[in-house]
Parts: sequence; structure tokens; C-alpha cells
Amino acid sequence: MFDESSPYYYFLMSDNFGRFIVLLLFFVSIVSWFLMLEKWIEVKTALKNAFQLKSQLQDRGSCLLKCTQEFDADHPIGKIYSSANHQLISLLHTNEHELLSFAHDNLLPRQISSIEIESVRKSMEQSVNDEILRYEGKMSSLSTIVSVSPFCGLLGTVYGVMTSFGGMAEHGSANIAAIAPGIAGALLTTVAGLLVAIPSVVGYNLLTAKIRTLISHMDNFTDFYIGNLTLHRVKK
Repeated sequence: MFDESSPYYYFLMSDNFGRFIVLLLFFVSIVSWFLMLEKWIEVKTALKNAFQLKSQLQDRGSCLLKCTQEFDADHPIGKIYSSANHQLISLLHTNEHELLSFAHDNLLPRQISSIEIESVRKSMEQSVNDEILRYEGKMSSLSTIVSVSPFCGLLGTVYGVMTSFGGMAEHGSANIAAIAPGIAGALLTTVAGLLVAIPSVVGYNLLTAKIRTLISHMDNFTDFYIGNLTLHRVKK
């Protein structure tokens, strides 16, 4: 009725445990692809905004504190920028409107000490760490899928082969034709495990590289902001 070389035939020849493993791995595969696509879109969007911002800052060559309206509040660099400005406003005992009015002329209300600059840096670094946790979120789940999937497949295969040989011993027959379908069904679980693990490990490595690039952009922006503070003169 079914093609004996088709995966579905092997699935039918599996025992209940083997079928459970295959269905479980199919579900895990869907979860894995969903996680990878969701994280890929999120990281690519953040990187695109980071590259655009870098280009704008290089072309402008003007005061960083004037850029408030150009930072997306949901963008990681936008959050880092906001935390730095809030810390600076708190240290200078001013408000955002007044700070921007001074910044328009590359001025600050008063001289900023090295300790205060370090305080602004710490605030930015804390935001960077928060964003790292955000973008590395769910990566541990993907890593777990990569590690566990082949072993789940192997478990199904070992169990299926064991039951096939147990059935052969019970019937006292060494007919390969009798046990071949069961063994083929058992091997299907290993194939399913590898089909889940291989795309997941490729996706995990690509995403990890993209996240490292984003972290580098956030660190560079922190250094750029702190360095930019030294360019501001003090209001006379």
C-alpha cells in the first residue's frame, strides 16, 4: 500500500516509542525554526539601524547630544543613548530641554568631572548589558535543541533496534526480512534528530556572529558618546 522506501513507511514500521520520538522531534523542529526566524529578524533590524546611525554620525560630524530625535526608542543604541542622557541630566541637575539648548552650541552648564563621566559610562554599560541579555535571550533554548536532538534520535534508534532483536529472539527466527522494517523504522529517529540538529547549529552559529557584531556596535557607541562629551565647552 505504501512505498517501502518512503520515510512514512519507516514511520509506520516504528514502534510506539519511535513514533513518539519522531513526532517530538518534528515539534522541536518547528520551535527551532520559529526561534531562529524571530531572532534573525530582531537582530537584522537592530544591525540595520546601527549601520544607518553610524553613517549619519560620520556624515554629520556634529554634537552627539543634538541627536535625540534621531534615535528609535526601541533600538538598543537608542536605549543606551537615553540612559546616558538621563544620567547626565541627573548629574547636571537640569532637564532634557535645557541640556539640548546648551548642546545646540556645543556647551554644557558646567564642567563635568572624570568621576561624573565614569558615572555616565557605567550607566551606558549597564544598558549595554541589559540589551545583551535581551538579544541573547532564547539562544540557550536553541543551544539545547542543538545538543539534545541527536541524542533523542539515537535513543529512539537504540530502543527500536533493541525491540527488533528482542522480537527476533522471541520468535526464534533470524530472518532479516522480518526485522528489517523495524530496524529501518528505528533508524528513522536518528535521521529525524540530525535533520533537527543540523539546521539549528547553523542558525545558532550565524545568530551568535550577528549578535557579537551588534554588541561591538553598542560598545563603540558608548565610547563615541563618552568621547563626545569632552568636545563640549562650558558655558561662560
